[in-house]
Amino acid sequence: MKVKAGEEFTISLKANPTTGYGWQLVSPLDPNLLKLMGSRFERKPSQQKLMGAGGHTVWTFKALGPGKADLLFHYQRPWEKDQEPARRKSFTVVID
Repeated sequence: MKVKAGEEFTISLKANPTTGYGWQLVSPLDPNLLKLMGSRFERKPSQQKLMGAGGHTVWTFKALGPGKADLLFHYQRPWEKDQEPARRKSFTVVID
């Protein structure tokens, strides 16, 4: 993905925290390139009242300066330290 320095952007990953799984950012951020602004879980409006309904974890970042950064996320249960992640997602961010 391409962004401009100074812009905020989001990455949305399908998730269901009621299963115990959650997305973890496992790659360190270069403080000259990216800043993590936060993350939140969102359900579809039609599923707001459904117990156990899935949704998306939305990560918000701010691009700080020009360069290229790789982001790696693991979908795993935090207490299962020795287990392989159930899913992995990676993104390359190019900042102009």
